Amino acid sequence: MSINTSSPYVATASGWKCREHGAAGWRSGCGAWSPRSDGAARTALKIMLVGPVHPWRGGIAQHGSLLAAALAEKGHDVEVLGYRSLYPRWLYPGADPREPSGGVTLPRDIPVHSLLRPLGPITWVAGLRAIRRAAPDVVLIQWWVPFFAPLLAFLGRGMRGRSRRVFICHNVLPHEGGGILDRLLTRFALRSADAWLVHASSDRKRLQMLLGGAPASALRCVALPAFALRAGATESEEMGGDVEAMGDSRAQARARLDLDSDALVALFFGFVRPYKGLKTLIDALPASRSGAPRLQLVVAGEFWEDIATYQKHALGLGVADAVRLDAGYVPSERAVDYFAAADMVVLPYHDATQSGVAPIAMAAFIPVIASAVGGLPDLIRHRHNGLLVPARDAVALARAIVELGTSPALRDHIRANLVAESADRGWGGVVAALEALAGDRAGAEARSAVERS
Repeated sequence: MSINTSSPYVATASGWKCREHGAAGWRSGCGAWSPRSDGAARTALKIMLVGPVHPWRGGIAQHGSLLAAALAEKGHDVEVLGYRSLYPRWLYPGADPREPSGGVTLPRDIPVHSLLRPLGPITWVAGLRAIRRAAPDVVLIQWWVPFFAPLLAFLGRGMRGRSRRVFICHNVLPHEGGGILDRLLTRFALRSADAWLVHASSDRKRLQMLLGGAPASALRCVALPAFALRAGATESEEMGGDVEAMGDSRAQARARLDLDSDALVALFFGFVRPYKGLKTLIDALPASRSGAPRLQLVVAGEFWEDIATYQKHALGLGVADAVRLDAGYVPSERAVDYFAAADMVVLPYHDATQSGVAPIAMAAFIPVIASAVGGLPDLIRHRHNGLLVPARDAVALARAIVELGTSPALRDHIRANLVAESADRGWGGVVAALEALAGDRAGAEARSAVERS
């Protein structure tokens, strides 16, 4: 049997066990298992991936593009059922949701059928026909917000008994918590699956509660793998090589961004929404600047609320000179500069299932300070490969920023661990878990009972 050494799974007598979450002495968490076939060669699967991919932008589309490439790289026959449109303006207040240029692209030999409109039922029928014509062994359905529940439930139920249906849950429920309607829609959609994959142990518990229990053999939890910073990067390339491979040095990146070469740069990257806690990070700046005078906070991302609120807040605290707000979507090719220039990445989230920013930073060997919420503790081990602080605690956040910023020994320790563990942050674990869910016929009756109840 061919063993993927980049996978976080280890072979045991009864199956593949998650290196981080499963065995005694390792970290508790997902307890994810996937079956092995006692030496039999891997069987190629015919897979239909339902979800946004390039040229749509954002973490879900990047995940879809990289996942499709990783599955194809393992020898599976992959097609994508994509979207012609995604969000109405009231749901997505940002700019054009398509990549302006570049980005994480799909291999050219993966067919993409861009048919779906979430508010166009006629396109749902066309999408279901496309899936049925392809006759896949497994349909992988990307799930992230309840707005898509009617469409995805229609597709899931339409493939019942024809293909394995696996929902990949990025957020079981919305970041803002979700009301009764969100929960009903989510439950309606997720019950149309045979199996589920989540990226955080907190989402595993949330899904089990929402569905009233899910068969253990039908649920896997695998930490979110690294996202490439540039087009064409795949799991086979060395994780963490993105910045170096682009020929970037910190000095060059800072020169392009007009940042002081001797500044201590803390990066907040990605969409700015209330739950991401930027206000808490600004609250931490007075104390952080007192302990680390060279600190410069760089915020790079699209604001989903009034940027003036943050500008006024920083001005009121007397730290406006320490805050740089680079508002607007950052394409992948420009994101390389921001990560190359950073001394640390800060994720002061009030709530989170997981974060696509943390794996990017970790793959580039940049220390991360994050709130200990949701799935972030699954990914970050305190003082080993990053620092964790309580959510909404500006005092603790300031202490962590100062400690990391003034301790080269701590930064070197974290970077050394990130380098040593870089092979475990590839897509092998996700692929192995999906292969297991696709081939797992045990418990089918129990899962059908969940759907019918």
